[in-house]
Amino acid sequence: MSEKEYKETTKKIMEKVGCKCQVFTKDNTDQEVEKAYFEALERGKREGFYPVIVTSDDTLEEWFGILEDEDVYSKEEVLNSEDAKQDGKKYLEQRFNEYAEDYEDMGLDMEEEMLEEMLEEMDEIEGLEHFIAYQSYDHDGIEEVMLFEIPVKNPWEIPAWLPMGGWNECPCAEEMIAVAKYWYEKYGAVIATVSHDTLEFYVEKCVSDSEQAMELAKEQYSFCPDCVDQGVGTIGRLRDALESSHVWFFWWD
Repeated sequence: MSEKEYKETTKKIMEKVGCKCQVFTKDNTDQEVEKAYFEALERGKREGFYPVIVTSDDTLEEWFGILEDEDVYSKEEVLNSEDAKQDGKKYLEQRFNEYAEDYEDMGLDMEEEMLEEMLEEMDEIEGLEHFIAYQSYDHDGIEEVMLFEIPVKNPWEIPAWLPMGGWNECPCAEEMIAVAKYWYEKYGAVIATVSHDTLEFYVEKCVSDSEQAMELAKEQYSFCPDCVDQGVGTIGRLRDALESSHVWFFWWD
């Protein structure tokens, strides 16, 4: 398919991101997109970039336009901000404590609730092995996506190129950078897919230690409560899923 046949949203996002990319349409399969991503991930180690799959998303394109119109966005300012340079682990701990306080306000103990949930939720839950963020809800197959080669030295810098978030419980780009840096250094996690309300990380090695998986589950809940509250249901179930997950999926309502 030639560029002139891509969606207008795709063309606008490609122009705004401004780096090399490959487009996949609904005529492609999710397997083809994943294969291209992992080939690019290996090639990027030699050529100095990190790939990321971006959904052709009208809301994401509008957000780019708002930033451009207001002339308020600078990659350099985002990367050099205090929020981006903060300790990602401490940031997540602070958010977790805030949610725990909310439990206390309801007369509940968050730690006790999690332990009870873990005992109650004994059925098995499968981890994620493949990307799901760009699966289409309207038809069988995938949404139109772009596989960008982001010219960054470090994978945690990707949110500076693809700003999303900063609304409701969704962290802003600067906070995402801090968390992504922490998770990359601890788990080797890299941001792999982006839309206006979803984010997926890829990890080569699953977090198979149960105690460490529980710690990560609490961190992921802090990062994105909806992945539990409107997803797997409990932090205990998220822990179980993470023990066999190569993909970490986040969605904010």
